[in-house]
Amino acid sequence: MEGMLLDKNSFLLMLLAFISQFSFSQSIDTIPVYFGIDRYACSPSSIQAIETLKQADSLHLFGYTDYLGSSAYNQVLSNQRVNSVSECLTKNGISPKQITLKKGLGEITQKEQSSPIGNPTNRRVDILAFSSQHSSPTGTSQGTVSELENFNTAKYKVGDKIVLKGLSFIPGRHFLLDSNAAELSRLIQIMENNPNLHIEIQGHVCCISRMPDGMNDGVDFDTREPFLSVNRAKFIYEQLIKADISSSRLSYAGFGASRPKISPEVTDEDRQANRRVEIEIIAK
Repeated sequence: MEGMLLDKNSFLLMLLAFISQFSFSQSIDTIPVYFGIDRYACSPSSIQAIETLKQADSLHLFGYTDYLGSSAYNQVLSNQRVNSVSECLTKNGISPKQITLKKGLGEITQKEQSSPIGNPTNRRVDILAFSSQHSSPTGTSQGTVSELENFNTAKYKVGDKIVLKGLSFIPGRHFLLDSNAAELSRLIQIMENNPNLHIEIQGHVCCISRMPDGMNDGVDFDTREPFLSVNRAKFIYEQLIKADISSSRLSYAGFGASRPKISPEVTDEDRQANRRVEIEIIAK
């Protein structure tokens, strides 16, 4: 806002509140663009899912750096990255009017800062694509009948997986939307009613492309670390623990985008199918 200055933390809090508000009525896809050390130039071909971006109602660009360099240098570098990506988007046919927010957020702080090559996942620009074309912000249809409604252990064998279709997370975060309480309650009741049932909670994300080697998970806006699928699975795990389900019956894992149901992701339905939380039957 003109005449108003915000520090980085205040801006991030405002951003998260903004995303939480819009997540109930809009879909948000996040497309990352990665950079080398001290680099900010991008080419139009480096941006994936361009057709999805063209269909978005609006685009927000947020630039980051890792811990290499001074805070002042990193702030300038993150702004340069945002401006470079914005230019690439317009060269790809994106209307400048679609890009409604551009912000360099400087360095992503982290506890471990000993590597001389920094953190490749933090050298990026996130393109947030807002669209009102989808029925659900995180790819799960709220009208879909949950497999947990009539759960019967006799129907499943060890190794079977069940997609928790009624679970929707705030985009980019590991917290559930308030409307998801029913599905979580069903899972708790199933665990209570089947004391021999052991499960692993597995998180998956979509829309990950051109990641650095070995990196295939989404970035969690809350922790600002690239473990979104892990954190979402862990969140469900912690809710079950709070409900007095023994930790000996539970485990969790995040697989990022390494186990897509559909590849390549071409349509919104493809992305919806890949953005999911599953439980795997470990013992019963």
